[in-house]
Amino acid sequence: MILLGFTGGIADATYKTLYANINIIGTMAVISAISISIFSPMIRIYRAKTWTMALLIGLSILAFMTYSPIGQMIHPAIPQAGDFVQIYISGASDSAFWISTYIGAVALVTRMILLKEKMRPS
Repeated sequence: MILLGFTGGIADATYKTLYANINIIGTMAVISAISISIFSPMIRIYRAKTWTMALLIGLSILAFMTYSPIGQMIHPAIPQAGDFVQIYISGASDSAFWISTYIGAVALVTRMILLKEKMRPS
């Protein structure tokens, strides 16, 4: 295929057909790996005992539907909802983590300055 690309160029019809077939197989392999990594914890847990577990299982199914073409086939809004969850909700949790880290660092430094914190190892 590489020789065909060098000799005929990427505009060659045979090269495009081969590339499309190989690309489909690669995409299916990646989607299968993603689905196994998403559904593996759900298979181990298998049932939602609390509403938090039900929410996590629902979000993992939404993540799977976002990355696989089947989500687009079921309804065009599924990938958009998955992108919203990943961009905004994950972004908000990341911001909350860093804000709490900064507050903790300021509190620790303040305690060290006021000599409330021991500086020597125990």
